[in-house]
Amino acid sequence: PGQEKNSNVDGDEKRIKIDHKREQERARKRSREATMKNRSVPPLRPGVVDQLAAEFPHIEFVKNGGIQTFSDVCDIAQSVGSDCSSGGVVGSMVGRAAINHPCAFAAADKLWEEKEEGDSDGNSHRHRRPTRGEVLQDYIDYCNREEERVRALGASQQSIKVLRSRLVAVPFHLFMGEDGNDAFQRRMRKLTTKTVSLSASSILAGSALFVPAETLNKCVDDFVPLEDIPIFDGFRRSSAMQRMIF
Repeated sequence: PGQEKNSNVDGDEKRIKIDHKREQERARKRSREATMKNRSVPPLRPGVVDQLAAEFPHIEFVKNGGIQTFSDVCDIAQSVGSDCSSGGVVGSMVGRAAINHPCAFAAADKLWEEKEEGDSDGNSHRHRRPTRGEVLQDYIDYCNREEERVRALGASQQSIKVLRSRLVAVPFHLFMGEDGNDAFQRRMRKLTTKTVSLSASSILAGSALFVPAETLNKCVDDFVPLEDIPIFDGFRRSSAMQRMIF
């Protein structure tokens, strides 16, 4: 009888733990849904910014919200003109659109007309755009340096694990819309569960093995428009490593 009683107690404890985990997941789901809903409440009114800029020309305004493409940014930049020191609309801010498809905004530096040092004839040349593979390799080198820096400060193993998870999330959308993107993202998700034993650079280098050479050698400002990329309206997660940030 005593053994049967203990068995019943163990079963009750397991059920309580399972119910608690289920309730935690329901709470997270409700929180995600509320966050996405709040982004459209109240509705975006971009014209109000122009009205405020016209009414208060001595104040600088930055447009934000609903800016989905680099063309939208260019339109705002052209409307600003060359002299925005006196106020008005002076620029724009992009959030989720740049996270979801960073290469679509890779040419943003041309808005500032960044040029290399001119040659002997006074001609200037724009910086060469890197390939996706070069960007990833530079970032892998940065991850190595950052881990070494944090480890030298005496960080705990748990802190290193958290750091690695944050580091690998940054280039998650680097190959958005390109061949090999799905395999790259799936491999990253799988390897990220092993951040105790694998460094961030190892996770990224291992995931890059699933990306074709044609994609790695593609210039960063040569991209597939976001509207042409399939979007799956399944269960929307809130982590950084998801196909689309909603």
